[in-house]
Parts: sequence; C-alpha cells; structure tokens
Amino acid sequence: MLHKTQERWLCERLAAAELGRGYAQMMLGRYLAAGAPGKRNPREAELWLERAVARGVTEAQSDLSQLVTARGEFALEASGPIGQDN
Repeated sequence: MLHKTQERWLCERLAAAELGRGYAQMMLGRYLAAGAPGKRNPREAELWLERAVARGVTEAQSDLSQLVTARGEFALEASGPIGQDN
C-alpha cells in the first residue's frame, strides 16, 4: 500500500506523463521498473520510457536499454538450456 505522499506523487507524475511531459514519463517509467508502487511492472515501465525517449529525454535511454536487456535475459532463462525441449 502506498503512503499518501507516494500516491500523490504517482498521480502527479501520471497526469504529467499523460500530457506528454518527457521527464515525467521517464520518472514514471523508473518508478514502475523499480516496483515502487508495490509491484514491478516492466512492460508498463518500458512503454513510458519509450515515450520519454521519443520526447528527447536522453537520460531515459539507458533505463530503457537496461529493461530490454533484462527482458531478453529473462526470456533466455525461461526457455531453458539450448537444444533441450521444454
């Protein structure tokens, strides 16, 4: 459960992100990637970080790259060893 201050912060960032503010999009993406609202949401985080990058927020690119890399590593782990049917 979020503290009222965290909830307010999240609502403010979400509103700003939905208005197309790149920095807010990046911060929301980071927040979701870290699981700060209680549960990690890497897919949603990736969407917001992509939007931030599209808005020219270059800082968001490294966060996005880390998420994409982590997703790829997870997919490889989930598929099991190469050459072994699961």
